[in-house]
Amino acid sequence: MANWTVKYAAHDAGGGGDGSSGSPWTITQAFADTNARTAVYFRPGTYTPTVELTPKNLHAYIGVDGSDNPVVSLDDTLPVFDFTGQVTGNGLSASSTNGIWVHGLDVRNVVNTGIYLYRAIAVSCCRVHSCGTYGIHVNAYATVAQCDVYDNVSFGVNMSSAGAVAYRCQVYDNGVANINAGGGGNAVIGCEFPNATDATLPNILTNSNACARFQNSFFDGASHLKGEQQGLAAWNIFKDAATSAVDSTSTDIWLLSNVFHGNTADIAASSHVEVNSESTNPSYTDPSTQDLSIGEATYQGYTVTLGNMNLGADQGRAGAGSSNTRRSRGRHHNV
Repeated sequence: MANWTVKYAAHDAGGGGDGSSGSPWTITQAFADTNARTAVYFRPGTYTPTVELTPKNLHAYIGVDGSDNPVVSLDDTLPVFDFTGQVTGNGLSASSTNGIWVHGLDVRNVVNTGIYLYRAIAVSCCRVHSCGTYGIHVNAYATVAQCDVYDNVSFGVNMSSAGAVAYRCQVYDNGVANINAGGGGNAVIGCEFPNATDATLPNILTNSNACARFQNSFFDGASHLKGEQQGLAAWNIFKDAATSAVDSTSTDIWLLSNVFHGNTADIAASSHVEVNSESTNPSYTDPSTQDLSIGEATYQGYTVTLGNMNLGADQGRAGAGSSNTRRSRGRHHNV
């Protein structure tokens, strides 16, 4: 990170350090620093904050491995921020600061929201779980990328303002919905929603005039899209929905080049739902009647043919020689 100052923090730091490699900060010192363009490297171990931590302007908070290299995937051992002793508040919470990047941390057992950022750069490669409200709450053009978010009481990822994006995340078993894309102009791209334990809860919940975009994601189990308004869903897999893949409260949506597989119902919505083309206030078309085969691509082990398709029980899998298999990072056992 050119022109940024790197500081270090350790779970067993004794206090009074200057943040250098040989004299790391405590977690309290790390979040007290106000010098812009500072990247704090959190070394492995379990940190046990008991109060809300406030990220500062133009700061990066980065989990590193035992060699002080930033973690590169959720398969790495992440530094843990365990808020079990907290009485009130969020975990990491910045309601008025800008330019924040949080990467490679395991945030858990927070009273309210695990990570709440306003106008952040990104939350990436984090595991956020077992929080009392939301797992991750971002707004104003922030990106949540390659995170595992699960077992939170309300939304896993809450995107409450325009332009927020969830990219290649695995989000599951959250109490109200896995993702709330209700901020307007949100996008959900390349995410996975594996086998929800409560089939009555939606994977993605939106609100009026959401104008959300869902692309290249894998929906597995539960109800998939609920309350979607003025949105686009393209190149997704909608699989094994216990109720309907697109529920009856969704209107003015465009469904392009998706696969529907093994759902109790594919599309319950009937108001201005367009399949395969983009026109204003389109009439509903049953995707099972569409069988276009112009071009072909593989995604997550499925073959996606241009045009929406209703696949039989054993159809749609890539051939035996394909190397495309569903991405798996593990679930609770990977904590």
